[in-house]
Amino acid sequence: MYAVIRTGSKQYRVAPGDTIKVERMPGKVGGKITFDQVLAVRSDDQLLTGADAAKATVTGKIIEQGRHQSKSDEVSQDQAVQDPYRPPAGLHRRRGQ
Repeated sequence: MYAVIRTGSKQYRVAPGDTIKVERMPGKVGGKITFDQVLAVRSDDQLLTGADAAKATVTGKIIEQGRHQSKSDEVSQDQAVQDPYRPPAGLHRRRGQ
């Protein structure tokens, strides 16, 4: 059994016991949250979409609140960062003929 929900500007496929990362939601850590925008519900024998799926609700628990780590935060100290205004080392421009 699974459901497709919409939160923020994204859609997620969730099943019982799944953990997903979504945008910051109102509430405190450990609190319950209800997702009202259910787009589809699939059980073992049938698929509900449209108005039938809109009647369903999906509930979850807030495990953590915070910001996602961006790729710029993942740069390690061992990697050299290239200055965008300076040509890379070893690049020689030919001038004239």
